[in-house]
Amino acid sequence: AHDAQTGTQLVAYVVSQLSLSDVTLAEQASKHLPEYMVPTIWISLDAMPLSPNGKRDRNALPAPEWHSVAYRAPQSELEIWFVRAWESVLQHDDIGLDDNFFALGGHSLLATKVVAKAQQEMGLSIALRDFFEAKTLQALTDKLQSSYQQYSEQETDELDAMAALMDDLELL
Repeated sequence: AHDAQTGTQLVAYVVSQLSLSDVTLAEQASKHLPEYMVPTIWISLDAMPLSPNGKRDRNALPAPEWHSVAYRAPQSELEIWFVRAWESVLQHDDIGLDDNFFALGGHSLLATKVVAKAQQEMGLSIALRDFFEAKTLQALTDKLQSSYQQYSEQETDELDAMAALMDDLELL
């Protein structure tokens, strides 16, 4: 467990003869662990640091680096909303479409905040599992686009109906 700006994050330190990607390691861990126990960051080491008496030296482990990928700007209203929501809960600027919520320091409690905020402000019903499975902001918004479109059209219809009612009231 590593204390980060956004709260405590799980960090995995891996010593292996194999060259495994973070994605592969996370997929394997998620088969055996609940989502909240799957580490956010995976750090490969040649060997575990040891103290003079031969025990693991946790203080000598390298600090994790939260990172984003090359910036790709949001385009749609939904993408922009999620970028702002992620920036708010992660306290991180310049989040782009290819960023991963958890690689930026996110965790399940912060994901729950975003899901609740999306329900409240955007009318989107998001399963927390969908949030965890989306590897990027783009993947999440792509999955939600049709629901958002439907909600947006319904909201427009309701506003049009209210405007028509107001017009009718003015004629009285």
